[in-house]
Amino acid sequence: MEDKIGLHPWQTGPSELLQYALNVLRGESDYQRRISFLLIDCSVETLLKTYLLLPDGVAKHATSFSERRKAAQSNFHELIEAITKAAPVCLSTINLSHVEFYHGIRNHLYHQGNGITVTDNNLLGYAKLAATLMKDLIGIDFTTHPALVDATSVPEKIFEAKELQDKLSASLSALSLAVRLLMEVAEPRLVLPSSLSIMQRLSKDLDVCNFPSKIDEFIDMIENSVQNGVTKQWIKGLIATSPYDSAQALSNAKYIIEALSDPTFFYLVIIGSLYLPDGRIDKDDLYREEDISFLDDEEYHIAGLYRTASFYMDHLNDVFSSEKCRELISKLDLLSSKLTAWVKENK
Repeated sequence: MEDKIGLHPWQTGPSELLQYALNVLRGESDYQRRISFLLIDCSVETLLKTYLLLPDGVAKHATSFSERRKAAQSNFHELIEAITKAAPVCLSTINLSHVEFYHGIRNHLYHQGNGITVTDNNLLGYAKLAATLMKDLIGIDFTTHPALVDATSVPEKIFEAKELQDKLSASLSALSLAVRLLMEVAEPRLVLPSSLSIMQRLSKDLDVCNFPSKIDEFIDMIENSVQNGVTKQWIKGLIATSPYDSAQALSNAKYIIEALSDPTFFYLVIIGSLYLPDGRIDKDDLYREEDISFLDDEEYHIAGLYRTASFYMDHLNDVFSSEKCRELISKLDLLSSKLTAWVKENK
């Protein structure tokens, strides 16, 4: 890369971010790897916005400045679409769908970053792609940076990953079975095929028009399927009953309805709040007027443990930490044992 003193103002921001990311690219810790990947993504997003806002005298654009300025203020997908139209010649050799793929991994790291990291291939791949984009769009060449030239793809721990993936899958299956057995004792009607069919239908294609009718149908299902009066009233109490309820109540209702797409998660919300509270979150800590989305977090609720493990299972090829995977397996197996013990005691 040329000396920073000789850079134009618009080159400084994106290049500084990528420079720092490459400096920690080969870091040994998961923390360093996450930081590097997030900085690469930040440099790419900054680069794309910078290019779109450059005057026509500086860069040759194929779209108008007003169109580019609007896109620079939009989401990442629209940013990719805009740069594709604005710089078709510069980016003729780059597949921007790869940028969106890596940005998707960034979203997982950002929103589900507890204990996960990125593979060597994805980290190095995004770094090389970012360097190429930087060179083609604003003329800053990082493609000869030592971290990229000297880097070879570190062999993935394929056998370890496959073994842990199999164990995690088995633990998730065992937990789902234990959840089903507990619900068959606690609320047998709620696990009938007819109830499962209703749940799947309600969770699909939810929008502002059908939201009220879906809420009504959900309440009817709970009224007809849940036998325990405390459980019934508690579930119904989390759901907004009118479009004029508070924004938070409506948001919670949407959260519950969408959660029906995975009955095991929905059942665990009930189990962890009413039947097996572990001292963190129970039914008295959840109200329709307060945000209940923290149920996604494994630190607060057993439903969050299940959701974290399911996410990890789905993305194990993109984000991998053997330590975190083993921790999840251990927690899932312990939870399955507790559920099984509850069933034996309450049959």
